[in-house]
Amino acid sequence: MQEHYNELAFFTLNLHDDRFVHQYVVDAFTCQYADDNTKPISLTFALAGLYLFIEKGYSGREVQKFHTLMSKRKMAWPNFIVPSYQELHVDISSVIACNDQNERIELIEKWCAGVWEVNKENHDKVEDLVRNYLGCKK
Repeated sequence: MQEHYNELAFFTLNLHDDRFVHQYVVDAFTCQYADDNTKPISLTFALAGLYLFIEKGYSGREVQKFHTLMSKRKMAWPNFIVPSYQELHVDISSVIACNDQNERIELIEKWCAGVWEVNKENHDKVEDLVRNYLGCKK
């Protein structure tokens, strides 16, 4: 999978797009391939990024700025449930198999949405964490 990630990273970084789709790829990949060796900070940032993209419509650049905000306010990073991704309909292999640029970007978005949905048991914890950083109340 690392080869697929490298290929997709090369593709997204060369888009030079305002949305910075590359951030979505980083976050979806980090979540989907998290395991016992994944640092809590990595999974926290990735889940927050997917939440902000899927639920709040943030661009990749805006997600990146939020990650910077998070890094300035250090905390004990929460532990999240790492779900099974067997039911995922679109994954990195699906994205790589597509050669059309626009369709590939659409598949990246579907992949992110699928990864976020599979993490439904983590949604409340992620939302609370993001609200805490943004200073919002429920």
